[in-house]
Amino acid sequence: MFGYRDARYQTSIGEDRWLPDAKWDGQPYEVEGFRNRDGKPLLPFDPADRTALDGAWPDGAIWTRELQDPSSFMCKGRITNFDFDPEFREGDFFDFKKLNLSVDWSAKYPTPSPTLRRLIYCYEYWIAYADIDGFRIDAVKHMGQESTRIFCAAIHEFTQSLGKERFFLAGEVTGGRGHAWSMVDTTGLDAALGIEDIPGRLESMVKGFAVPNEYFALFRNSGLDDHGDFAWFGQHVVTMFDDHDQVSKGNQKRRFCGMDEYRKLIFNALAVNLTTAGIPCIYYGTEQGFDSGGQPSPSDKVLRENMFGGRFGGKCSRGVHFFDEEALLFKAVSRLCELRHEWVALRRGRQYVHEISGDGVHFGPPVKFGERLHTLVSWSRVVADHELLVVFNTDEINAHELYSTLNPNLRTEGEELRLLFSYTPESGVEQLEFPCCAFPRLMVERRGGVLCTRLALGPAGIAIYAAERFPWIRTE
Repeated sequence: MFGYRDARYQTSIGEDRWLPDAKWDGQPYEVEGFRNRDGKPLLPFDPADRTALDGAWPDGAIWTRELQDPSSFMCKGRITNFDFDPEFREGDFFDFKKLNLSVDWSAKYPTPSPTLRRLIYCYEYWIAYADIDGFRIDAVKHMGQESTRIFCAAIHEFTQSLGKERFFLAGEVTGGRGHAWSMVDTTGLDAALGIEDIPGRLESMVKGFAVPNEYFALFRNSGLDDHGDFAWFGQHVVTMFDDHDQVSKGNQKRRFCGMDEYRKLIFNALAVNLTTAGIPCIYYGTEQGFDSGGQPSPSDKVLRENMFGGRFGGKCSRGVHFFDEEALLFKAVSRLCELRHEWVALRRGRQYVHEISGDGVHFGPPVKFGERLHTLVSWSRVVADHELLVVFNTDEINAHELYSTLNPNLRTEGEELRLLFSYTPESGVEQLEFPCCAFPRLMVERRGGVLCTRLALGPAGIAIYAAERFPWIRTE
């Protein structure tokens, strides 16, 4: 976009060649000019020459006239420490120049910078023009708390004036769950994207590399505030895996299906995302089994495969149409989404992870012996007196049968739970009249003083059961 005139630091490139490296140090840099089509900063920056900048379009400078003013940018050099405040708020994000989104609180009324106001107008235009119902706001951490608060308030007020009472703003907030929750709590964001530890723990649990509590404990954030042990923030975090960055994977970026030995478990990962607390987000192509070309990579390009053909596409996806509505995986995801819409407990319910037992006598949480945990994982989603039991098999090769505890405050001995949904990779969504991987009904029994039920699932199978005392509260 533009180049700095000088730098306070330099980085060696080769043995005898040096280039300026404008690192953030809290002070502004003088700008040489906007870059032309050859990447040279020769177009006037301060003051901006409108004629020259318009003439450089589309390969040089910046087209948006409202952002051509020098005061639109912070001009403080690039970020080197992404955890140091104010560096991560004021510095350039690699090659992306930091916009001036400051807010003046010294006046009687908070005054956002002209750049922040123009950005708000731009978003409002697209909301009205395209009837948009929500935004994913990228890199919220780098906007800063005050700028985010002004933006969220303006967007919510504008959408409410259009009759959109619950316009959804989900922010990508890095820096740990504590910082993410603080941003949601203080800025007006509706939710934070769970990009820090949720994707890794979800994937590890489904594959059997982590015990279930490592994932489920993420939603009991009592350590982040003073609400106590039963503070659940499920409606304020967006859960996902297979995201577009996979920063935590370093040089081993690839989708869930990128490892052949775990492909059969992909639906279980999607089902965990859709049936546990949080706001589920499915990364495009996961429901089609995209595999990043089957090899790990340090580049996130392998995560951005093409869905509908065209010139752009990762690996073998260029010019090829990959959206198959008849694929077993896609049909299973579609059916589960319908079930989630039908049963309110899968969307809003509390959740309880259950203990398991092989003999029906000795119960405890699943314990990993060796590298992987091969067992059944079960939990309940509960609304009022209405319970759905979800269970899946972490083992893609062998069937498993065991006992699972149930909540004695909700169930009584002799009750039955009926099968709503089951799936195996070989057969897709089961015909419920003749399920081959799950019991069609579960009997609530008492063993060793513990209220429990006996479960069975085929390799990589999953099943959902309903226990209804009040069947009329299926939907809102």
